[in-house]
Amino acid sequence: MEESPNPTSQVPNPETPASPPVSTGIQTPPVKKPLGSTEPPAKAAKFPLPLIIGILAFFLLAIGAAGFYAFKPQIMSLISKPTPTPTLSPSPTEASAKAGDPTAGWKTYEGDGFAFKYPDSYVLGDSSSESAGLTAEAIRLEKDVEWGLGAYGGLTNNKGSVVNIVVFKNLDISETSLKKTYGNQISIKKISLGSKDGIELKGEFLNERYLYFPMNSGILTIQTGIAELDIQKREIYINEFGQILSTFQFTN
Repeated sequence: MEESPNPTSQVPNPETPASPPVSTGIQTPPVKKPLGSTEPPAKAAKFPLPLIIGILAFFLLAIGAAGFYAFKPQIMSLISKPTPTPTLSPSPTEASAKAGDPTAGWKTYEGDGFAFKYPDSYVLGDSSSESAGLTAEAIRLEKDVEWGLGAYGGLTNNKGSVVNIVVFKNLDISETSLKKTYGNQISIKKISLGSKDGIELKGEFLNERYLYFPMNSGILTIQTGIAELDIQKREIYINEFGQILSTFQFTN
């Protein structure tokens, strides 16, 4: 009995080209995504964190440096300005002494219609007995004085400083009378002392000062007598006399 050939056992001819796939004309529909499902977004490129911190730090330093140099004068003035500290208010005497008042703490003399101050280094004495009743008041300030006989036999100081303050009851201080007494070479200068107007004599032979001020009780005369060869001491006496004059006050 003959065996029938097995179709599956036939070997295809290699020269026969393979048939292309036959299109059936049926298209597969696209698969729909379920509702609510999202595709993850594409990941952006990352900056390294240390680089970001470095950039921020650079900008902060640049802004700080620019601000410092822009406001450097104001900052330095605030730093250099000392912090005020509370201080106690000094007494009037202390305040005047600190302010440079050379007469602070001086003694005070009150006369008839006038008053003045003088330093402790001067001795105050009464010289009314020497005026033979011509004066209403006569006092003398002395410092470092050594007395001796003058050129006309009178008592005079050979050393130190003397200030004679005398109120004459009757004294003619007209120009005619003064030139008759002291000579025509003198000049008369109008001056003011405190609230009083007066005159001062000037002349080549008048090495001292002669001041006259009319008052109700008479004529107040102020005369200096400085006998000192030491130039420095003499300047001290002259300066002290000016300070004494600056303290004069008049009440009539």
